[in-house]
Amino acid sequence: MPLKIFFAFGLIGFFGMVIFLTIYLVYAYYKSIAAQTKHRFSDRDIFILLARANHFLTPKQLSALSPLNEKEAKARLMHLYMEGALRQYTNGSGTTVVYQLREALPTSEQLPISLQGLSDDEIIRIIEEYSEDYQVTVAELVLIFGIDIYEAKVLIKRLKKTGLLTRLLSSKGFIYVIKNPILQNKPKIRHSEVSNAPKIPLQNLTPRIKIPDATMIDLAIKHKGNLTPALVCVKLNISLQEAKQKLEELQNQGVFLLDINPENHLIEYQLRDKNLL
Repeated sequence: MPLKIFFAFGLIGFFGMVIFLTIYLVYAYYKSIAAQTKHRFSDRDIFILLARANHFLTPKQLSALSPLNEKEAKARLMHLYMEGALRQYTNGSGTTVVYQLREALPTSEQLPISLQGLSDDEIIRIIEEYSEDYQVTVAELVLIFGIDIYEAKVLIKRLKKTGLLTRLLSSKGFIYVIKNPILQNKPKIRHSEVSNAPKIPLQNLTPRIKIPDATMIDLAIKHKGNLTPALVCVKLNISLQEAKQKLEELQNQGVFLLDINPENHLIEYQLRDKNLL
């Protein structure tokens, strides 16, 4: 019996080593292609393209909009996915892969800002200026400072070491946040460029309308079970951002599935319960 147990553990260890080596070799392959092609189309260029393409992009679309061929485009997007900067989805048949940004990114024309000569405190202030929240991500740093993803990771480690960033555990893994503001009793409120505009009385503000789940499901039924943010935006007369948030909310609850239309490569939210159609 002890010999059988020893043999079983040895076999498990062997297969584990094979899997680990396979993953490492695949990662090394994509990393090498990224290193060979980034002078033609940088990580920052890809993030900007994703931000302008409503956060979704396929390898075929990237190759059509960049100097990369389709093989290189596939490798570049896969590399950013394996580095944790993108999400990955496939259609029902698994034939089409699409990549999504994990968060909204700054697109100011004043960017990028050179890191040269900046202190760590100045870097944090710049991040606060251009980031929408206190979380700091690799993609944000690439956009803001014009660096690649590896330089961004080194910068995050340095800012954490100096105590300016802290690491928190979320439901989706670890995140990095700017330390001082979240530890203060009162959060730091950013003032917009129109802060001198006349203030609108609170009673005159239009309340934000909550979109009922049933309304979204009924709209999906009327459109053969498929919805896009643009369609929801037009049909319900809401902003594109509100449409995306509501669809993502219902997708996270299991009401919709993400799929890719094979004809136009658009992301669609498909109603899971086909009995409603």
